[in-house]
Amino acid sequence: MSPQTLTAEIAAQQSRLDAEVESLKAKLNLLSEQRESDLESMNDLSEEIRIEMDIINQAIAELSAKIEKKEPRPTKIGYKQQGQR
Repeated sequence: MSPQTLTAEIAAQQSRLDAEVESLKAKLNLLSEQRESDLESMNDLSEEIRIEMDIINQAIAELSAKIEKKEPRPTKIGYKQQGQR
């Protein structure tokens, strides 16, 4: 193998490796951007879930207050009032 052929082969191999490195860099950048997007989506989802849980807890508290108010009064001991049997 002549030195010129060897030099040409090394240059071709270097070119392929450079192209592969650039491809890997592009994929890494894409993954990094996707990761950032996923983190933002997770944060948004966490905030939405927190808000919904607050609404659910508030609704439960309001229902609990209504239930307590609707409990029947205990029957009074003593004389019957008008309209009672």
